[in-house]
Amino acid sequence: RSWRSCRPRCGRHPGAPLTTPRRDPAMTRIAFAAAAAAALAAGVALGDVSTFDVVPSIDAVELKFESNGIKTIFTDDPVEVSAVLAWNEPKKDDPVLTNETQISWSVFVDDVLIRSDVLDLTSSRSLPGSIDCGVVYLSSSGEHTVAVTASVGEIELDGDVTQQAFSSGVSLVPLFVVLFLAVTTRNVEVSLLSGVFVGSCIITGSLASGFRTMLDTYIVNAVADSGHVFVVLFSFFLAGVVAMIERSGGMFGLTNALSGLAKTPRSTQAVAVFCGMLIFFDDYANCLVIGTSMRHIFDAMCISREKLAFVVDATAAPIASLLPVSSWVGFEVGLIDEELQKLREIDGDNLPEGLQGTAFKIFIDSIPYRFYPWFLLFLQFALIFLKRDFGPMLIAERKTHVYKRTDGGDGAFAGAKRLATHNGPAPDTPLLAWNMLVPVFLLIFLVFYILVQSGVDATSVEDPDFLDYIQAADSYVALLWGTFGTAVLTLIFYAIQFKHNGSLAVPSLAGMWKNNGGKEADEGFSVPLMRPSESVESFLHGLVKLFPAIVVLNLAWAVAAVMTDVGADRLFAKAIEGNLQASSLPTFTFVLSLLLALATGTSWGTMAIVFPLVTVPAYKVSEGDADIVVATIASVLSGAVAGDHVSPISDTTVLSSLAAECDLMAHVTTQAPYVVVAAILSIIVGTVPSGGGAMGPAGSILIGLVLIVLFVFFVGRPVIVQSGKFDIFTELYLKIHSGSNLHKLKEDTALAAENPDGVKSENPMANSQADEEEDDEVPAKGVSES
Repeated sequence: RSWRSCRPRCGRHPGAPLTTPRRDPAMTRIAFAAAAAAALAAGVALGDVSTFDVVPSIDAVELKFESNGIKTIFTDDPVEVSAVLAWNEPKKDDPVLTNETQISWSVFVDDVLIRSDVLDLTSSRSLPGSIDCGVVYLSSSGEHTVAVTASVGEIELDGDVTQQAFSSGVSLVPLFVVLFLAVTTRNVEVSLLSGVFVGSCIITGSLASGFRTMLDTYIVNAVADSGHVFVVLFSFFLAGVVAMIERSGGMFGLTNALSGLAKTPRSTQAVAVFCGMLIFFDDYANCLVIGTSMRHIFDAMCISREKLAFVVDATAAPIASLLPVSSWVGFEVGLIDEELQKLREIDGDNLPEGLQGTAFKIFIDSIPYRFYPWFLLFLQFALIFLKRDFGPMLIAERKTHVYKRTDGGDGAFAGAKRLATHNGPAPDTPLLAWNMLVPVFLLIFLVFYILVQSGVDATSVEDPDFLDYIQAADSYVALLWGTFGTAVLTLIFYAIQFKHNGSLAVPSLAGMWKNNGGKEADEGFSVPLMRPSESVESFLHGLVKLFPAIVVLNLAWAVAAVMTDVGADRLFAKAIEGNLQASSLPTFTFVLSLLLALATGTSWGTMAIVFPLVTVPAYKVSEGDADIVVATIASVLSGAVAGDHVSPISDTTVLSSLAAECDLMAHVTTQAPYVVVAAILSIIVGTVPSGGGAMGPAGSILIGLVLIVLFVFFVGRPVIVQSGKFDIFTELYLKIHSGSNLHKLKEDTALAAENPDGVKSENPMANSQADEEEDDEVPAKGVSES
């Protein structure tokens, strides 16, 4: 029992001084007798009192791992053993203690004696609450019993605890389960949930306990976490705003308005990238705004949803992580500052010149060394302006271009199709671009204003400037308030506009109050563009449409928590141990951060884990070389972004596919080859030469840009080409798999090069999607034929 349950009987908990009598006479006797016995043990005479009036027992055996919060033990991990003592009032016939001065104890692992010692009772005038039994090691996989026995005079004590231990490689099993099932079943919900279940079973050691832990710990915590609730709510609010914009006709109006700029798939993708670069202050806002606003334009240009998700994802995090004015800056600068404090404790004010500035200055200095974000942005522009793709993305693009599909292709999110309802604009609704541009402007303005204001309220810097405000800002609060405020203002904005016969009209009192169900009035008076009831109905439609993606997002969070609890982060952290040369630290750190972000699905969590692991070692191994330290810091930041881009459990990966209404695994598989190319170039021409001092970051970036252009030109293939050939890797796959359906796509690509109107597909689904979309939405007057 705990000391709290013993307190009504013994009146005192372990470790408390035994000198204050209680009002209860029985309790007074117990306290006085215990104090007298302690005094006797110390050699102090107190009359005829010579016994303890309490009986000890081992309440529990506790295992403490190498740091707080760890729930699993790897074989050969050091484990601290502690026996918790309880001191109870004796019962009838219980033995009593007589002038005892020590407790003899022993600790066993699987009945094998590890250590024996004694605990001196004369060193304190209070009863000990626990026995520190030192460190033990669980050297083999499986279930182990750690037992502690002790004796005080004639009283024998014992207690034990059972603990699972396994090899460090087991910590990757949940990730492998997720990846394997995602590829084989193409069902991300089942894959993620299976990963959570397997991880829970590893942690608890049984199927039944694993099932319970999966539900009441990981799923519940993923849903209940306050940060996760923020993400879910502002995602819901933004989805509601997007649905309102869709019903107002603003999306179709913008599609027509941009037809002058977005005349081709290439110009459409370029517009999306440049718009994404304008929303530089937060990657979440970037994903959601660009993905939702450009989706209809990409569909009209027969561009796949996979390409839209890639453009969104490959712009959001790189821009937010590179620019010094974003929601990332405060978090990154805070981590750098913590490591700077450690370096100052080592060498005081004798740090090299490159490390003497503030954490923000080092953040700025690290930007040129972040090769992966630079190279991924360059790769995007090369793919767009050279009009080439390769790998799974080329296949996805051909499936939409060759067959002139305007439904987003095979990668369009099936859940969104199943949830499609009549949310298109009414037949009499004017299609005006400002009905989308104004809400988007309100969203950007509100989010940015609240972001800065939250930094003003939170900063503690004397004489702060604008960058200080951004560093201290709370992006979650800004996105939550900004999206909800946008929803309210958009509702009002649509309610004060009036329409009649497909055009804007002068407001009329009759139309303001008459409820015609959103249809044009026959009486001849104007009606609101969207009544508040219609806006609310569309808002709720957006929430329902988003719900399947929110389920995936919460499961991804649960998997990330499981991966941490089973020890995936510790597995990668151990890779840093050993004698690494200073020149290899930037490369090693980049790879380590990439793998850890891939396994955990969080770039920010990866930064928080890796920074303490590599910064001080990099300083010591390099003997204070500022360039090596800065390059290592940059490798943490860029590697975390790279791993985040190929992780199916990453929140930004999920949000990108969510905003683009793209299937999650389709997004991951098509984006992965591009990420691999940028990551490999980051190592070959970036971290390796910069670590060895062979080349500065400017030269690395320039050479990387040239290599990217050459790679895309010679390896990539145009979407439509007379030969119909794929890239070299896909062609090699076709030689091995002669029965693949891609042979038919290759033939149809050659036909499409001769027929600009597209090719009729033998797959009825490929040709019926546009018709299904027309059935789902009421045709809107004024929509361009394209």
